[in-house]
Amino acid sequence: MLLLGSFWYVRDLVEFSNPVYPGSVKLLGHTLFDGPGITLSRLPTGSGPSAIVHSWGYDLTRVSNHSSGRWDRADEFEGGMGLVWLLIGLPLLVPFVIGAWKRNRMLFWTFLVPLGLLFAIQPYKWWTRFTIFLLAPALVAIAAFVDRTGSRTLRIGVQSLAVACVGVSLYFSSTHFVGWRHVYTARQVISYASKPEAPRTLGRLFLPELRWVDAIPPHARIAVYQRFSTHTDEFPPFYGLWGRHFGHRVYALPKLSRAATLAWLQTHTIDYVYVRRGTPQDGWLRSDPRFRVLFSDAKVAAYATAKAAPGAS
Repeated sequence: MLLLGSFWYVRDLVEFSNPVYPGSVKLLGHTLFDGPGITLSRLPTGSGPSAIVHSWGYDLTRVSNHSSGRWDRADEFEGGMGLVWLLIGLPLLVPFVIGAWKRNRMLFWTFLVPLGLLFAIQPYKWWTRFTIFLLAPALVAIAAFVDRTGSRTLRIGVQSLAVACVGVSLYFSSTHFVGWRHVYTARQVISYASKPEAPRTLGRLFLPELRWVDAIPPHARIAVYQRFSTHTDEFPPFYGLWGRHFGHRVYALPKLSRAATLAWLQTHTIDYVYVRRGTPQDGWLRSDPRFRVLFSDAKVAAYATAKAAPGAS
């Protein structure tokens, strides 16, 4: 992992003089590596102890959530660890850690301590994408308890509760599928899976602003202006610009003057341009008769250049 991932840290060091850009590193009040930092604003829970409790407790409140969050959340910002972990694994971690310290120091230092340290230094303790590893010690604690407890009643009780929790989790994770505020039932998913490839694109199922990509010719050249902010984590959806078979060439449109932008598009033989509404680029392209609108809403717009195939829309 270090060998394959080190390239990006070296690249950050060369381009920004900071190997962990956009992060910042401070030691004893002195800034070692300066960066704008990353603060995702889509959640009001922050990153303190209350955020951890709020996130872990989210699985308990899903049943009373009447939005799409009742079934799922994009990237599982909150919750997602499952009821087995929350109701059984987390409580049993306490005696498991104490027992490991008293009876098996090797297990304590080589298994529990590294995971605990990873959790302590990681900034997004409420985001399941980064804390999913906590399932490991909790599930081991459950297995150890069931294997070693001398009480048959306790063993059957823990096993029964675990099976019930798994059943509830399976229900919530398999009956509905959610993405970008669209909710599909399991029956709908099976129905779409049986259809041809064309109706199952990202644009048709989830992101209408990218539906125009389905109709453009293979190997099209697309320029996109990404006004990405590390402080708000907001950017126009561009996940599907590469096409169903990842055959399109996608370029980052630089922030230039009107004349320089038009020259850049011509130099790079761009076929389509995807920009955020309200930007200077959007105004220039909309007022130029050489560009035609393929899609436009309140947030983003897609334009075809004169070079693009006439039938694409």
